[in-house]
Amino acid sequence: MDVYGKNAVSERGQYFRNNVWWWRPLWDYCERVFPECNEIAGHYNSGAGFDKATTRRFAECLLDEIASGRTKQYENDYKAYLESLPDIECDFCKGVGIVQVKEGWPDYVEGKVTFRDPCNSCNGTGKKEAWERHYPFSVENVQEFADFLIDSGGFEIC
Repeated sequence: MDVYGKNAVSERGQYFRNNVWWWRPLWDYCERVFPECNEIAGHYNSGAGFDKATTRRFAECLLDEIASGRTKQYENDYKAYLESLPDIECDFCKGVGIVQVKEGWPDYVEGKVTFRDPCNSCNGTGKKEAWERHYPFSVENVQEFADFLIDSGGFEIC
């Protein structure tokens, strides 16, 4: 997501960016600690945001959470949750570790059923990492966002 400051007072407050992998957990956390975040469409790049006063309160909330250690505890709990997720069945080979060659593939032979061994999506294990593990969270990311908010003069998620 690209987040733009409305009335930035410094270069730091002009622009904040997270790719979708980092943004979703960050915004989920923001919704948890600053309830007003639930009132806007923060998971979308539709221009939602806050005015200067609300943004200032939002930033102060995030900084208080960091200072209290609660953000670090959330990070630790979040990482433990991700690590606890079991691997899932590979959707490409349906968990068998080999893939039936399809029409249009380079090694396809018309009328003959052949297999590619091992599956190139799971390396033949039949399992893949749970999708949620691709969404990281860190105190540092929250700090960078809070720093942006302080100097942004309000923001829009575009």
